[in-house]
Amino acid sequence: MKKHTILFSCWPVLLASFSLWGCNKSHPVEPYSLAKNESIITLKSVSPSKAIFRISHSGSKEIDWNLNLNDSNGGTGWGGEQLYALDDGSFVYCGIAFDPGILRACWTIRGSVATRLKSPVLEEKPTLQDWSGRSIGFGSDGSWWLWRDDELTFSKAHDEPALPLTLPFSPPYKRVAYSAATKRFAVVHGEGPQSQLEVVGADMKSIDAHKLSSSYVSPLWTQDGTTLGFVENHELWLWKPGSKALKLTERTKGPDGRDEEIRMVGFSPDGTQALVRSSRFQPMDHNPMAGVYNPVFESFAVDVSSRTWKRLPQTGDVALWLKK
Repeated sequence: MKKHTILFSCWPVLLASFSLWGCNKSHPVEPYSLAKNESIITLKSVSPSKAIFRISHSGSKEIDWNLNLNDSNGGTGWGGEQLYALDDGSFVYCGIAFDPGILRACWTIRGSVATRLKSPVLEEKPTLQDWSGRSIGFGSDGSWWLWRDDELTFSKAHDEPALPLTLPFSPPYKRVAYSAATKRFAVVHGEGPQSQLEVVGADMKSIDAHKLSSSYVSPLWTQDGTTLGFVENHELWLWKPGSKALKLTERTKGPDGRDEEIRMVGFSPDGTQALVRSSRFQPMDHNPMAGVYNPVFESFAVDVSSRTWKRLPQTGDVALWLKK
C-alpha cells in the first residue's frame, strides 16, 4: 500500500528586494533532506485552463507536471484547490470549474491524464456563498465526504452516493477530517468558546473530545490515523484521542515584531514530522495602498519529539508528501 501525506505549503524565497535572507544571508533554519524514497508534489500555479504541479525528489531534480483540465466540461479556476493521493497510486484534484457557471469539480489523475469525476453530488452548481459552506474531502481508500454547517454525508467510493451521517452532537459542523486507516472522523463543532474538536468512530459514537476556544481550527490526521494536529491561537497542538493534547510550538513574533502566522498543513509519511506554514522568520509584506500586512510564509518540518525546525524545499499552496 502506498503511503501518502497531504501537505499544504506556500513560501516565497524572496520578498522583492527586501528579503531578510535573500541577500547572501544564510537562513537560521537548516534545510530538511528528503529520504531517497520520498518526494513532494506541489501546486505551482493554477489558471482557468491549467493546473501545473512541481515534483521534487531527494536530489535536486524537479519536474513540472502540467495538467490541461480545460476539457468540454470546463476548466479549473480559483479557490478551494485540493490534491489527494489514493492507495492505488492515482490522485484526485478538486477545485472550482467554469461551465460557464461556477461549480465544484474534481478530476482523477493517473500518470499525466486527468479525467473529470461525474458524481452527481460533485456536479451541483452552488452559489459562491454555498461553496464557502460546502466542503469536500477524499480518503486514501477512495471514500469521500461532503459537509456544510448542518449536514455531513459520506460515501465509501466516488461513484457511489453519499449518505447523511447521524453524529452524536448537534451542528454547526465547521471542519471535518477523516482517517481511512482508522475509519474515524474528527469534527469541529459549535461556536466560539463552546467549540469542540470531537472524534467519532465508524459506529458514530463519540471516542473523545477536546475543548477549543473557537471554531476556526482545521484538524489533520497523521497517515496512520492515530494523532491529530491543529493550530489554535497561533500555536501548534498535537492530540492523540484518549490522551491530553500537547503544545508543539509556542506563540511567537516575527522579525518585525508582529505575531507569527502558523498553519498546520500535514504530517510526514511516518508521522514524525509536523508540516507547517509559518511566517516567524520573515517580515510581513506591507501593502501601503491597501493598508494591510500580509504574512510571508515558509514551509517547515517540525520534529514532534525534539521540536526541531527544518525548512522544506517546496513552494505551493497545495502539496503532497509521498513515500514509495
